[in-house]
Amino acid sequence: MDLNMPVLDGFAAGQNISEFLGKTNAPHIPIFAMTACGNNDKQATVSKCCKAGMSGILYKPVSKEGLMKQVESCI
Repeated sequence: MDLNMPVLDGFAAGQNISEFLGKTNAPHIPIFAMTACGNNDKQATVSKCCKAGMSGILYKPVSKEGLMKQVESCI
């Protein structure tokens, strides 16, 4: 989920998806944030992602190893 999308940003979209899944009997679906956030913003971004119901965060440029680490953390 890219955090900087037009119309509906990733935080709001992630929260909407998490709330919808919470109201249904759907299995948990991991949502990973993706951003080009700089070092100064990381702590606030991670906190905001957790509040939005996201499972993890990836920083651009995304590496295969970074993606696999996030996916493995949810398995």
